[in-house]
This record gives sequence, C-alpha cells and structure tokens, in this order.
Amino acid sequence: RFLQGKAVGRFGKATFTGALSELWYDMPLDPDWFISHWWGEPIFAFVNCVSEHARVFGLGSDALYWVCAYANNQSRIADELGGSPLQSPFCKALRVARGALVVMDDGAVTVTRAWCALENVVVSHLGKQYAIATWQDAGAVVLTLSPAPCDVQWAERSPQELGGLARLCQMRRQQHFPTNLLTAAMSADFAAAESSDPRDKTLIDKVIEEELGGFDQANSRVRVMAAVAMCTCS
Repeated sequence: RFLQGKAVGRFGKATFTGALSELWYDMPLDPDWFISHWWGEPIFAFVNCVSEHARVFGLGSDALYWVCAYANNQSRIADELGGSPLQSPFCKALRVARGALVVMDDGAVTVTRAWCALENVVVSHLGKQYAIATWQDAGAVVLTLSPAPCDVQWAERSPQELGGLARLCQMRRQQHFPTNLLTAAMSADFAAAESSDPRDKTLIDKVIEEELGGFDQANSRVRVMAAVAMCTCS
C-alpha cells in the first residue's frame, strides 16, 4: 500500500477511494510473489494460473501475491506511479517479493507490453525467482527455470518410476504448455514492447537502458526458458 484511501461522499453516501487490498488488510504487507500480466485474460484463467503456481511452489493459504489491479490505488493512479518507473509500486513490490509469476494470455500479449517488459527486466536484474503460467482446457501449466518444490517431492516419493530425478518430474509437469506460446516467448523482444501511452514507453526504455543494463538479460532468460520447454513438448 502506497497511497492510503478514505471514504468520501455526499448526502450520506460513502465512496471508497483506496486500493482494493485495503479492504482486506488494515496494514502494509510485503508480497511473497509479484504477478506480471496483461489485463486482457479471463479472471477465472488468471485465478487458475495463480492457484497452480501456489501448488507447484508449495505455498500455503497465507501466501500473498501482488496484483496491480488490486494493490494500486486506482483512484489516484498518476500519484501512485510517481515520476520514475523505478519508484513505481511495481518496482517497489518486486524488490521485496521473492519472485515474479508471469501470467501469459492465449495471445502472448504479455510479452509485448512495455510495463510487463520493465517488470521482466527488473526481475532479471535483481536475480529473483521466475515462473510463467498459462491455461488451457486441461488446466493451468507453470514453467519454471529449474525443478520446483513439487517436482522434488514427487521425485523423492517415486524413486523407482522416476529415478529420483526432479528434472524429469519438471519436464512431465510442464510438457503440455501450449507450443504457440512457447514460440512467442522464444522470439520475445522486450525492447520492442509497446505502451498505450507513448510517454510511458519513453520513460521505461530510458530507465532500462541507463539504470538496469538493457534488455538483453531479460530477453535471454525468457527465450532460453521457452526453448528448453519446447524440447520437452516436442
């Protein structure tokens, strides 16, 4: 929480002007995971992706995810974002979270948006944990850079079938990730990402080039991750 809301109104009717998260918690809390996404995905698909991520990483019911739509004060969004992208709530939350979950929509729009590009670059720059989730008819699928806690647990429980290899468990778990989205991720170019406000794009590109070391590391991370998963899916 960065800009606290309050109830305002006329003629006895109150309107809350803060962030939705303020209705759930009465104190600032640090997030466990940051969610990077495009607002165009169906809400149920989004929830399924987050639920599957929590299962894969063995998170409890008290795990906190930072979601911009709910954590930012949408009534005062210009004040919330501040003058520099690095001082925005997005970057502040990324600094304290243990990692970032990218929720990828079925059109892979996520990797083409400038604010999502900034989040990917910051995650890579800070060396945070990283995962990508999407959904399909059979359910949500989560990609990870290495075996997740659930993979390690399954490998320990089934040593004869899986040879104790958590990597094999990881490959099996994510083998149904849609190949069209993997293809899009393999060609991701965060430098070419766009913003609905050209001024945001200019600010974001300037910060990434001058203060975060450029786009290359983040591009390589998502491309390699997708390429390794593509081999599994193939």
